[in-house]
Amino acid sequence: MKSLQGQPGLLAYSVRRQLFGNQAWTLTLWESENSKSAFIRSSAHQSAMAEASSVLSCARFLRVDWSGEVKNLDWNDVLDRLDTEAVSYSFGGLDC
Repeated sequence: MKSLQGQPGLLAYSVRRQLFGNQAWTLTLWESENSKSAFIRSSAHQSAMAEASSVLSCARFLRVDWSGEVKNLDWNDVLDRLDTEAVSYSFGGLDC
């Protein structure tokens, strides 16, 4: 998560890991699409993804546009939305 700290436009982030298992989730909140896109193109993100891909078999991505002020982000809601709306990316051709 070092790659996230101090990134321009990052408003908040949260990490969740399965206590017994190998699943992990990252949730980020950006002030704009431009700041999120700049981070995705950054060397910090590229390095983090290269390192993660050595241990990941599958990743799921979900982009949500929030209007107004976000008071509470509920991980249960996020995980439900991931199950129904996410785009999956497989590393090494494995099914997600």
